[in-house]
Amino acid sequence: MLSHRYRRVPLRAELFALANSQVAVREEKLEQHQNDQVTGRQAGEIICAWSGFFAMVFFIIAWVVFYGWLAPPSPSLDPEQVAEIYKNNRFGILTGNVIMTNFAAPLTIPFAAIITVYMFRMRGVSPVLGWTQLASSSVNALIFIVPSAIYGAMAFRTDRPAELIALGHDIAWLNFDFVVGPTQVQWMALALAVLMDRSEKPILPRWFGYYCVWSAIMIFANNAIGYFPDGGPFSWNGVLGWYLGAGTFCLWYFVAFYVIRKAVVGGYR
Repeated sequence: MLSHRYRRVPLRAELFALANSQVAVREEKLEQHQNDQVTGRQAGEIICAWSGFFAMVFFIIAWVVFYGWLAPPSPSLDPEQVAEIYKNNRFGILTGNVIMTNFAAPLTIPFAAIITVYMFRMRGVSPVLGWTQLASSSVNALIFIVPSAIYGAMAFRTDRPAELIALGHDIAWLNFDFVVGPTQVQWMALALAVLMDRSEKPILPRWFGYYCVWSAIMIFANNAIGYFPDGGPFSWNGVLGWYLGAGTFCLWYFVAFYVIRKAVVGGYR
């Protein structure tokens, strides 16, 4: 009886060791599953962050390389001169329209989405600011798409009367360059969220909030002075009427990309 009693001790020890090993295996699988989930989320967020960078790259390629409008057409051109621009660069304008409407504009939406995600993580910030930022960005995408489609339509049939081509050009240009209200709302909503964040470690840096306020002011100034019809620095192709707004807009996307990408990478360390 004694020997039989002592035989149970190793058996119990083996069962206990087996149970521990099974628990360890389960914990390892759970940790691996959690790591896979984190890796997947981070990959998706990084892709969305890079979409903002490439949106501006495609925008610059379409605008400068294919439209050929690093220096936009002067507002003082007569209808025949405007029509001649579309006739001489028909292929470039049509190609630029494809790039703008299928790449540059759509890529701004996932970028706004990842910004919204990080706004929702801010402590003490109402979700309405995040939704406002996302909705405003969606309208901004249309401000890319609609004027570009009009440019393409004017280039598609260059045998139209010159006055009609010039009218389409003016409508597209005035909408593209001077409808900046949604952009201002987007940047101000983001600025308020960043500056109101009460997280122990801010989700996004405070300086970025002030930068968004500054950018909104600059782009409004561009809108306010750009309706002057004649040439000069205040016209829609002038230093203040065009380059101030275009430079502010493009620079904001590159700065925002840097900030958001840094937040994504740093948040998963």
